[in-house]
Amino acid sequence: MTKTLFGTTPSGEKVHAYELVNKNGMSVKVIEYGASLVSIKVPNGSGGKEELNLGFDTLEEYLNDNASFGRTVGRYANRIVNATFELDGVTIKLDPNRPPNHLHGGTHGFGRVVWTSELTSNNTVTFKYFSRDGDQGYPGNLHISASYTLGDDNGLTLIYDATTDKTTPISITNHAYFNLAGAGSGNVYGHEAQILSNKTVVVDKDLLPNGEFQDVKGTIFDLTKPTNLGEIFKSHPDFFGFDVSYVVSDVVNNPLKLVAKVTEPKSGRALEVYTTQPDIHLYTGNFMQKWQLAGGKTTDKHGAFCLETQNFPDGPNHKNFPNPFLKPGEVYHHETIYKFIF
Repeated sequence: MTKTLFGTTPSGEKVHAYELVNKNGMSVKVIEYGASLVSIKVPNGSGGKEELNLGFDTLEEYLNDNASFGRTVGRYANRIVNATFELDGVTIKLDPNRPPNHLHGGTHGFGRVVWTSELTSNNTVTFKYFSRDGDQGYPGNLHISASYTLGDDNGLTLIYDATTDKTTPISITNHAYFNLAGAGSGNVYGHEAQILSNKTVVVDKDLLPNGEFQDVKGTIFDLTKPTNLGEIFKSHPDFFGFDVSYVVSDVVNNPLKLVAKVTEPKSGRALEVYTTQPDIHLYTGNFMQKWQLAGGKTTDKHGAFCLETQNFPDGPNHKNFPNPFLKPGEVYHHETIYKFIF
């Protein structure tokens, strides 16, 4: 493991980067800004390495990024309708950073602050952040940690823990963008995706949940078997892309289990996702443009995919969704493993 200075914020805060390396030559880089995942490299079979995570070379680019590249997202991932929810008969108003709604924790959510860091084992780095009562409108002083561990089985384990002194909703995720053919190599139409779920959260045209679920059988969202993404886009030319929450459980903090697998047949690489969360959200970079990436590469629409493990979007406003509230004396605990096969 190595620690280096990644950059300095305009206010003078130093941001450090950590690189984790396993015995197989796989490496992962994370930074204190946003507790963000900025690089995942695997051997390419020709003596070099292939970057599979879309990211940037400089802190300035992360400061200006509006697509949450690699960020730890919270307090509540995804959308909260009208940036409000009811708690004990009181209307709580959040930051409407995606007017009139709240998205990914707000303007200054967890992905846009500098975390403290410490090495907690040989190949683990743990980031910590204190979110004060009222931060982005959320109630309660929240202590949160986010740790990354790279194993010799090529699994990257993410663990989130949090405590609060007032009841508050919480749903943490990582917003990494992957391309198994290589970051900046083009669209992900050659990838085959499988999500071990037969239901999705129903949303409207603005991606806002109505509290209902839909069976995937017979729909474009059926990924219960490995399915080529390019064939889906080809057979449905008006399809904008996946931005879909798949139901993998009806409770928070399940036993860790496999919920998704994506394969890129040309390279032979694959990504398996294991999680304790009830929802895995598949996003195919529908709003991506020709952004400059690390190493001088560029990307475009559908140039990557995200697999975000989380609670259901707009969870605080739907009693039939898994309980999103953390109470004093309880511990929020979330585990996700991104396991790479190469």
